[in-house]
Amino acid sequence: MTKNPWNFSIKQKEEAISYYRKNGVVGFHDLINLEDLYSILTGINEAIKNDDLIYNDADYTDQNDLIFSHPILEKYVKDKRICNITRELLGIPIELQHAKFAAKPKKDKITGGIKWHQDFPFFPHTNYDLVACSIHLDDEEIDSGPLKVIPQSHELGVLSHCTDGKFMYHCTDEKKINENKSTVLKCNAGDVTFHHCLTLHSSEPKKNNKDRRLIVFEYRAQDALQLSGAIWNSNGYQVEKNTNNGKARFPNGIVIENRGNNGKLFDIYGKFKPSESKQKVSISYDG
Repeated sequence: MTKNPWNFSIKQKEEAISYYRKNGVVGFHDLINLEDLYSILTGINEAIKNDDLIYNDADYTDQNDLIFSHPILEKYVKDKRICNITRELLGIPIELQHAKFAAKPKKDKITGGIKWHQDFPFFPHTNYDLVACSIHLDDEEIDSGPLKVIPQSHELGVLSHCTDGKFMYHCTDEKKINENKSTVLKCNAGDVTFHHCLTLHSSEPKKNNKDRRLIVFEYRAQDALQLSGAIWNSNGYQVEKNTNNGKARFPNGIVIENRGNNGKLFDIYGKFKPSESKQKVSISYDG
């Protein structure tokens, strides 16, 4: 076992699952291997070369629908090792909610910080069984701006991310943010971390000139249906057989049958877009 209590070997799977359910976060240093890492990096580099993925030195990159930018990347969202551990963390059959490439600017040392937030308020669902799987593509240092999380913060429930009814892209319920309990997920290339959709997390701007790139697969229970927020082309992508038959489950255990495309929210005219103005995902970090 590594010196980081959140970072496990896949051989310690049961211990890792128990840790995740208590703390809302967990990592594995051997879920994928070096060959997998090199394969993923090949897909990333070829996608960038073909202009199917955008990454430059000056801007924070937050590109969704990553899996459609290269066949290698689509292959890994269905990887049995990743999907099996995700299903065990949630305890229920899964599908994809979205997939993105997140990279801090290589040269700009001011932008790229993300304030404390939960993922759930960005894409509310009928239940809270969603988990973000992050594949870390680079060795990270403290000045790389690695992920920070507050263990057990998922037990706080959904926190406000609004001020006067306006969505602020970060948690505004500041009294609930206890930074003294935070921990830094400083990872090596090839590490894979998971965090619950209600786990508070953030990251500081990158202060070195090294790459700091993540692939993020947001998985959800098959009976978690999205209520609002942006709908990406990868929303509902099947990574294993769908056994849900269009039902939606709520936190109180109520299950309803849902109409539509196997119970999915769908846009019949292709015009369903958020009415809010476009915001930069990279929010200046104020401590």
